[in-house]
This record gives sequence, C-alpha cells and structure tokens, in this order.
Amino acid sequence: QARGLGLPNHTASLRTYSDCGGSDFLAKELVRLLSSRCSSDAEREAKIVENIQPFCRQSGTDFNAVLAMYTKELCDGNRNNPKVLLEAASLSRLCTGSARCDVALKVLRAALLCNEQPPALS
Repeated sequence: QARGLGLPNHTASLRTYSDCGGSDFLAKELVRLLSSRCSSDAEREAKIVENIQPFCRQSGTDFNAVLAMYTKELCDGNRNNPKVLLEAASLSRLCTGSARCDVALKVLRAALLCNEQPPALS
C-alpha cells in the first residue's frame, strides 16, 4: 500500500523493513513525501487525512506518533527555516489529544530559537 501512495523503492524494501522501523517508518516517510508535495496547509491536511490515516489504521500504526516523529525531525533539523516550521505547525493541527499539545510545544520551542520567526508562530 505504501508504494501505491508514492513511496519510492529506495526508501525501504521488504529486506530492510524491520531494520528501518517497520510501518512507523513507512508512515513517517509517507507524511514527508505527501507534505513536501503540497502547496498549502489545507492541501497538506487533506492529503494526509485521506491517505496516511487509513494507512496507519491498516498497519496498526499510531497516527499521532507518526506525526510527532516527523514534526520532531522537521523542528530539530531546520531550526532556522520558517517555512519548515510552518509546515510542522500545520501538521500539529492534525494530532489529537495530548499529542497535539506535545507537537505544538515542539514547534513553538523551535520557532523561539529560529533567527527568522514566522509571523504565525510569534
């Protein structure tokens, strides 16, 4: 199913599936792939809800945990990129429960350390 959503062959194979993190890793990489192809928050949210949530349900993967992993990577690896922080903020809105607060807090902390604070996060 991940291949059908556009996951490239070089990301993972059956041979490396367990070593790379299994379905959690595949779901996170699918979020990365779909999110990077979107031109707006609304499009990003729609594509992820339409494609990644069903993938997570089928594979027994926690959707909130996947979004938390990906936004953590975004925030840790791109502290001075306001565009990336805004992408992470839009993903936090898809989380539910305490995960939403955890992810939003991670984004806000990263925004505070950003040299060029995004207006939406300041």
